[in-house]
Amino acid sequence: MRLHTVFFIMILGAAMGALIIGLLGRVVMVVVALAAAHNPNLSLNGILLVLLLGTFLGAIGGLVLLLTRSIFHLTGMAGGAVIGVLLFVLTCLITLLRGGLDTSRGPLLLVTLGSALLIFILYGVALNGMVTRLEKS
Repeated sequence: MRLHTVFFIMILGAAMGALIIGLLGRVVMVVVALAAAHNPNLSLNGILLVLLLGTFLGAIGGLVLLLTRSIFHLTGMAGGAVIGVLLFVLTCLITLLRGGLDTSRGPLLLVTLGSALLIFILYGVALNGMVTRLEKS
């Protein structure tokens, strides 16, 4: 695989990560907070941080896509779902190592993690679909 292809997929992953993991993730966080009668804490700094993290995770997701395609030869929606799950697990492991999960929230934590998992799967499926479409053209 050529280096420019790797960079292109990382940039595409970063852009899609900003939109799906970042923006959509923030919208879902607000909805979950409001549904649980908590303050959603909307601020410009918070939104920018989520966008930045989504961009960073999206670029890593581009690398995960390249690895899963070259090792497991996964394509289609199933391949995208695997990419999303792998990126979600990686993110959870990093969060746990940094001591960032508040387990005192109980069921709300499960709802939040479930929502995040669905967003990561959506990201993986969308990124894999976009790369597949670009490869065919």
